[in-house]
Amino acid sequence: MDQKAMVEEEIITLLREGSLTSTEIVEKVIRKGIDATAEDIRQVLADLIREGKVNKKVDYGKKKFIFYLNVES
Repeated sequence: MDQKAMVEEEIITLLREGSLTSTEIVEKVIRKGIDATAEDIRQVLADLIREGKVNKKVDYGKKKFIFYLNVES
């Protein structure tokens, strides 16, 4: 499995547990020991949004985007 696929799988696994900010996603993926930079992880997250697998909404309290799985995927 290539790096992008590993990051994608881990992001989806994390978001199954609940919605997260991009910072939280990056921290958790790196803690899992996956060899990827923060930029790599954010790029995979952006790809998942474009593919419609992940959605985002604004959390005005945190002043950040919150990412969550699309129920249809």
